Amino acid sequence: MLFMGITTWTPEQRNEVVKRAKEKGSMTPEGLKLINEWIDVTGGRTFALFEANNSNDILKWIYAWSDIIKFEATPVMESEKVRQAI
Repeated sequence: MLFMGITTWTPEQRNEVVKRAKEKGSMTPEGLKLINEWIDVTGGRTFALFEANNSNDILKWIYAWSDIIKFEATPVMESEKVRQAI
């Protein structure tokens, strides 16, 4: 299943977010495939499209960052697939 993840952080957390990302990458756990990621050029958030077999894989990623970011994950489908399903 595809999920859109939106991460946000405060300006005070920015340096720690950048530092951790440089040192450890996205810390995507096994079972979670990061398809692509976009950074809001105005700062303070990212959008990531990923594939997961179950929500436990998503929780591992959230917990790896939850001390410095807020994380939202929403299941998504391509528009055409939704139209065909309904």
